[in-house]
Amino acid sequence: MGHRVIRSIILLVSSTLACQLLAEDLRQELQRRSASEGLALIRINGAPTLLYSFAGEPPIIKNPRGLSTAWIASGGGAVAWSLHYIGSRNCSPMLIEAPVGIEKWRVPGDVSSGVAGVSPNGESAAFWGTYKPPGSGRLNTTQNRGAWIKGLHYANRGAGVTTILQRPMPTKGQVEDFPVSSISWSPDGEAFVYDERGEIFIFEVAAKQSRRVASGTAPEWSPDGKWISFRSSDGYASAIDSVTLAPHDLFGHRKILWGVHWSPDSRYAMLSERAGLLSILRHGRDFGFLGEVLVLRIGDGAVAAVGSVYDPGIDDRGFNWVSDYRAFLKGASIQPSKGNCE
Repeated sequence: MGHRVIRSIILLVSSTLACQLLAEDLRQELQRRSASEGLALIRINGAPTLLYSFAGEPPIIKNPRGLSTAWIASGGGAVAWSLHYIGSRNCSPMLIEAPVGIEKWRVPGDVSSGVAGVSPNGESAAFWGTYKPPGSGRLNTTQNRGAWIKGLHYANRGAGVTTILQRPMPTKGQVEDFPVSSISWSPDGEAFVYDERGEIFIFEVAAKQSRRVASGTAPEWSPDGKWISFRSSDGYASAIDSVTLAPHDLFGHRKILWGVHWSPDSRYAMLSERAGLLSILRHGRDFGFLGEVLVLRIGDGAVAAVGSVYDPGIDDRGFNWVSDYRAFLKGASIQPSKGNCE
């Protein structure tokens, strides 16, 4: 009996040490890649901008485009910007750029978007929000609102905008409804995954049809095309095979605050793990502690904490991986032309 107890203790200690060594190896790997390649996580949603560079950069930096929002394609090949111009008569263009600030095209008309996604080649974009077609007017008048379209839309370069789901325009003073929290394109740009009111769908562009694939929120397609990750209906980090739709436990049964974010090479995933009782007790002196921001290495399951989450409503939403954050921020500092906002 005593030998079994001792053996169990030895195994537990060995396992703990192995996990610590893997975590330290992962931290060093992330620091090395961040310093040499610029691999990082970034969130650009108004001001300020948040950055996890793993290499000692300040975590809070200035948004290079003021109050604008950026959505970076899975894999980092393109960026959709929802521009916000103060004093420009409600002008809110959405433009698609290469990650170094080179404009590719603009969605025709204006877009007031709560969430968007862009294909890796930058040829397509999808967004949930209010679309204002060209000539429909920008001012919030009854006549203009009659021509605006609220819902889920997608646009192809040079082919206009198609509405997938349409919902009634809210009346003045009515609170906006945002049932879609995430949009993510497949690597080939032929489909995108999105959630609506707790259900996850894949929209096939050629067929112009959606099919339900799971229950959950915040879906993201991995850049290698293998997985669709999401937050399950009971709050766990989950994934399904993108072809067979079979479930897979890639993340170790972790209860999360928002979603899963894939690195451009699909080697890592970032998520914010909801704190359990032991974590809360360890952080007992920290008011508002909700959990930890983790990076997982998919190949061997190594896990490294890169930050903490505090205060209700703050989590990992809006973060995207970039392959070279220095080049990305330099490109974003190039201000696009205002076009018809002048």
